[in-house]
Amino acid sequence: MKKLNLKTDVKYKMIIVVISLLIFISILSYQFTDSNFYIISTIIGILSIIAIIISVTGLIKSIKNFNHPRSKRRFFLYFIVGFLVCALLYFIIANIVDALEYLT
Repeated sequence: MKKLNLKTDVKYKMIIVVISLLIFISILSYQFTDSNFYIISTIIGILSIIAIIISVTGLIKSIKNFNHPRSKRRFFLYFIVGFLVCALLYFIIANIVDALEYLT
């Protein structure tokens, strides 16, 4: 079995960072109170934007190097990055719809 080299596999580092950011966002979302609502929502928004940028960057790098998946590891990488991008886009669209419903 090939040993995973994290110095060269930047895409795997991106996945780990994005999953860590999403876990941190979910932890922060339970800390809402009336006194810290604006601070925590701002932090969550900034972390979400960073996670989206990292996910899209990883997806673009994966698509540039896409030559039919030769190994299970590469297929797993494409699956995870695609799932993260789809999940983040879903969250953005859901929040926009909720904001529009709140305004009307």
